[in-house]
Amino acid sequence: MVSRSEEILDASKVSLILPTFNGLSYTRSLLDSLSDTYIKDIQLIIINDASTDGTREYLEALKIPNLQIVHNSSNLGYASSCNLGASIADYERLCFLNNDLILAGDWLEPLVSGLSLPDAGLVGCVQTNPSTNLIDHAGMYFDVKGMPRHAGHKFKRLPSDSYIEWSAVTAACFAIRKSVFDQVDRFDTSYRNGYEDVDLCLRLSLKGYRHYVANHSRIFHHVSKSPGRKLHEDRNAKIFIERWGELTRQLGRREWPMEYLRICRNRPSKIRLGQLFKALWLLLAIGSPAGI
Repeated sequence: MVSRSEEILDASKVSLILPTFNGLSYTRSLLDSLSDTYIKDIQLIIINDASTDGTREYLEALKIPNLQIVHNSSNLGYASSCNLGASIADYERLCFLNNDLILAGDWLEPLVSGLSLPDAGLVGCVQTNPSTNLIDHAGMYFDVKGMPRHAGHKFKRLPSDSYIEWSAVTAACFAIRKSVFDQVDRFDTSYRNGYEDVDLCLRLSLKGYRHYVANHSRIFHHVSKSPGRKLHEDRNAKIFIERWGELTRQLGRREWPMEYLRICRNRPSKIRLGQLFKALWLLLAIGSPAGI
């Protein structure tokens, strides 16, 4: 008989955690795409965050192996729902999903394989907007004001590297080890549907963990389709900057110039002379990184 502790450490298994609040049509599309790319030895945990649009009835009718559904009695938000899902996950490797994704091809294996990279914290993926077929996210960096920005936004293509290290990755789709997630008490519920992912990455970075994007894991993301996704944006940003601004402004002085020049190369219409001179001046001041 396999003990629970041995089962959790089984490296061939993954717990997928999907919080959902309304948006039934998106949830249906996501689960259809999951069935098309289904991998054995996964546990699917769906946290229905008090949906009112028929999501509960749809979920209860699902016939998916190793499925566990939790219905929140009130809307707790993304961070709390994810933390709840992690607390009941059976396996050491966790993968979190937004409900407005469309999964494609061999999307999961590069994520979980990335957890074997040196000091791996979060491992994210490349996300494409299905409306434009342009990249929406391929990692996160900070600008000079200390605010997080999506790398690769509206690019058509990316470097061919299997993995690239970033300061942060979005929580729309990422993998992490349960033991690592628990080290910092999971997502901080001070945030409400925003910035909790970047905060998590920074807390783990202080402990020596590094965050990666698996460039060969590519999915589609409708982006911010959950109801109320932006209602708390200003409050979240205030909490984030008060907590992390001193550090992220320092990071931004190093990261933003390189990313701005990449934006100029990939999207010439974004070139602004003032910004261009500022980026070049900062690069001269700190030394030009490789790979621009």
